[in-house]
Amino acid sequence: MKPAKKTELYIKIFSLAVFAVLLIAASDDFYRFRVCFGAGKRIPPFTDAVPVRFLLYGSSGDTVSAAFYLFDSAHKELAAVERSWKGDSLVVEFAGAQFGGKTVYFPLCIYASGSGVLPHKSYRSGTPLSRYYMRRQTCLLYNYTGYEKDFYRLARYALRPFFGLSQRLSGAPHSKHVYLSLSACTPGKMYVIKTDSQGGLEVRAE
Repeated sequence: MKPAKKTELYIKIFSLAVFAVLLIAASDDFYRFRVCFGAGKRIPPFTDAVPVRFLLYGSSGDTVSAAFYLFDSAHKELAAVERSWKGDSLVVEFAGAQFGGKTVYFPLCIYASGSGVLPHKSYRSGTPLSRYYMRRQTCLLYNYTGYEKDFYRLARYALRPFFGLSQRLSGAPHSKHVYLSLSACTPGKMYVIKTDSQGGLEVRAE
């Protein structure tokens, strides 16, 4: 076989392999999107879930310090994050999935505002939180017996920054992002972030 023919054959094989990989990825993407509809219908409605508690220590120069605590819906502490961020104030970003008439939010990351961080890049430059509650194909945040797989499916969908075609096209209305500014919070006072299945998400002092 001539070199030119061999090169052409290799290019065709490579192109087919790339196409097959993309097709598999797209099929998996749409499957993960489709199963969220059933998951949203099955999960029980809930009110006043408190996935995050936090305490601001204050700011010094160009940094702000705080401690954040993650809890499941049974009020069990999952993790604590205590550190300083370079910036003027803090923002907590939540990612949400809206299916079956319910909205479930998941804390995505913490980042400092006033530090040149753009909201859509916060998952890259902020402090990620999902690693504390996404373990072994389980979302530990929502502790409802019998619905573990459904909450995991919704979390898996919500937490991917760019889920693929499903989020960019038909899935766009089902993907939610909320940025909660903590600039008005008083240092030394404990706060909670509450959420419910109707899409409510708010910061309250304890």
